[in-house]
Parts: sequence; C-alpha cells; structure tokens
Amino acid sequence: MKFHEDLFELLPKLSLAFGPTGCEKRVLDLIKTGLDGVCDCTFDAVGNLICRLPGEKGTSYAFISGVDEVGFMITKIDDKGYLRVESTSSGDPACFLGKKMVAGGDAQLFEGVGAAKVLHTLKGNERTDAPEFERLFIDLGFEKKEELENKIEVGDFAAFKGDYFEMPHDHIVGKALECRANCAILVTLLKLASKLKKEERNDLTVIFAVKEKIGFSGAVTALHRLAPDRAVLLGFEPSCDLDEKDADRKGALLGKGPVLPLKDGRALYYDDPVFFERAKNACGSQFTQILDGSQTLSSSRAHLVLAGVPMISLRLPCHNPETPYVIVNKTDIERTLSKVWSLAVFADDDGRR
Repeated sequence: MKFHEDLFELLPKLSLAFGPTGCEKRVLDLIKTGLDGVCDCTFDAVGNLICRLPGEKGTSYAFISGVDEVGFMITKIDDKGYLRVESTSSGDPACFLGKKMVAGGDAQLFEGVGAAKVLHTLKGNERTDAPEFERLFIDLGFEKKEELENKIEVGDFAAFKGDYFEMPHDHIVGKALECRANCAILVTLLKLASKLKKEERNDLTVIFAVKEKIGFSGAVTALHRLAPDRAVLLGFEPSCDLDEKDADRKGALLGKGPVLPLKDGRALYYDDPVFFERAKNACGSQFTQILDGSQTLSSSRAHLVLAGVPMISLRLPCHNPETPYVIVNKTDIERTLSKVWSLAVFADDDGRR
C-alpha cells in the first residue's frame, strides 16, 4: 500500500510532543502551524483548537479527536528535590517505574526518570502489592528542593518521554499514538480537502479536543457552538490479537482497518440509521458490535448538545494504549483516513440541509 507521506512525517512529531491532560498547548501549536494557510484555526474559551474549512456540498460535518496523552500533575516537591505526582488521567503506576519522564509547564521542560524505593528496601506487602502513586516520584537529578526554584512548581505536569520507531508489517511504535494518530489523520484530511473547490466538499470543522482523558470533553462545548449536521468521533480500540480464542474476541485486530462501534458506555451510534448504514458500508473490513467494555470516549457526549447531533465513531486498533509504547498499524491509519475522506467529500443520500 502507498502511504500518505505528509501524514507519516507529521505523526512522529505529534507523538513526541509534550501534551499531557491539562497541558496540551505544545501539541495544539504544532497542529496549528501545520495548518497555516490551509484553513481557519482558532482556540475556543476552554482551549480546543477549532479548524474550519467551508464547503458547499450539502452537509456540515464535525470531526473530533482528543489530543491529550496520559500524564501526571506535580503535587509536591520534597526536600530532596523529588517530584511527587498524581495521575491526571488513566495513567497506570505499573508503567511508571524506570521510565524516562519529562516534567514542567508551558515555559520549560526537564528530563528525568520515574522512580520509587529500591526493591531491597521494600518490606511486607510493599513487595507484592501493585505500586501506587503515593510511593512513586520523578527524579530530575537535583539534590534539594531549592535547586528547583523558578524551574518546577506544584501544579506543573509530567508525561512519559517519547520514543518513535517502526517494526515489521507496517507497525509503528510511540507514545500517545492512540490519540495523536487520529490527530494526524484529521490534519491530512483538511490538507487534502483544501485542494478541492468549495462546491466539491462538505462544510468541514475539525475539533482537536483538550482534556479528553479526564472526561472533561472539550468537544461538548465546541459542538454546542458549531451545531453541525453530523459528527464523526475518532478514538481507539484496544487490540485483542493476543486473545487465545477468536470466538471470544471482543476487541479489534491490527491491520484490519478501523472499528465502527454500535455503542460504548456513553453513546449509541445509530440514532441516524442512514448515517450509520453509510458509515457501516464504508468501513467494510472490520465492523464489530462493541459493548460496554469498549474504550469509552468522553467526547461522545457531544451528540447530546442542542437538539442533538447524529454521531458515529471510528476506532483505531492499537496495542498498549495509554502507555509509553503504543503500537498502531499504518494500514489502519490509511483506511481510517479513507473513511473520513469519503464523508468529507461525498454528498449524503438523504439530502440533509
């Protein structure tokens, strides 16, 4: 398969960018810079990046992706200069110890290591219980609290330090790819659609939503103002490639294309049967009925704004979501781009608007 070069040039930059929940500015600025001259880009009151590309094909679409990665907030700087943290999202403390970390705010960042008491000093249940954040800290190499003055303060953020590389069979590995791959898809969508005349595309808005991983859902406020005819939510679906029995499979498979769920814990995705059926036919290779156990996306609440916005969700299969080393597949990314492109360009059969 021939891949979109621009998309896969942008993806490592997005993956490596520092953007934990609540501190997404670097990622959003990177996206905005990449769209200079392509479309109108503005920030709303809660920090979402809203990108508008007018069209005259007949339907207004909003495409949504979260931008924030799993991250941590600094809650204390102890006398030895260690940073005590709490997860700001769904961070797993089991992924923390010994990992490269980055800490700071909008002004400056510092590299360090996720740390805890060394094994031979642990006692009793400390040796067998799963680690908790109260026992973990980030070591930046400073020796006392005073050295961090005017560098790091309580309320700043931390995240895993990124790495990005490719593996066989078109697999790619990096942090935050469960969300940043979808961001790259939507940036590419806008660039491709901008080359068409207005009458050749639908009216398009892309919402790069902040604070998705804590259930804040910046997309809810954005859609309330925009009131599109339809919305498409991009998310991720944990892969089940490692399940022992295919008959028990409830998740996605890498390399088989995006998943189109019927529902998740926050939304039903077939309120508009025509829209859903069209998406189902376009999705083709991997359609699955997702139950409450699937990844819940807080932005799915956006379909309830105003009089209601019909919404579908496309999920990118991945391994190790919300860890320092997420695995996604190039073919799945390309196929997801193909599906959103068909919605952006082709007129709806039911003649909305």
